[in-house]
Amino acid sequence: MVLTVENESAFAQTIKANRSQIPSVLADFQKYYVMYHKNPEVNEFQNFFFNSKTQLTNINNSLFSTQKSLEKNIIQMDAQMQAISEKIDAEKTQYGNAYTKQSKLTNAYNGAEQLIDDSHHLYNVQYIKNVELIVGVIIVSGMLMKCVR
Repeated sequence: MVLTVENESAFAQTIKANRSQIPSVLADFQKYYVMYHKNPEVNEFQNFFFNSKTQLTNINNSLFSTQKSLEKNIIQMDAQMQAISEKIDAEKTQYGNAYTKQSKLTNAYNGAEQLIDDSHHLYNVQYIKNVELIVGVIIVSGMLMKCVR
């Protein structure tokens, strides 16, 4: 369960309601505590004392349950944040690997271009040698034919 705005406002409303009730309930409790302990035989003071004590206990229980709910939400959010953090770390690792591969491919591409350029150069050099050889053979053949005639 993720702490949403609705949950947050529900927690805030519970705390706000309890905060507004505490001063009046506490004042009643203090007053009836003294009256009850001064006159324990009066049932009316006893009833008021136990009612105010019950109200304080209820407020305390409400705050305690709100605290436990908040702690539970915090633990759940922490677990979710851990999972997200692990996913981010995995994505960072994957990005680093992809970046390394991309740079190797770029370098391989540059290397391939260099090999192609070298091959063109070697081809052109060999082509020139072949042309020179053919021209040389034609010239030598022509000179041999003139000499033989």
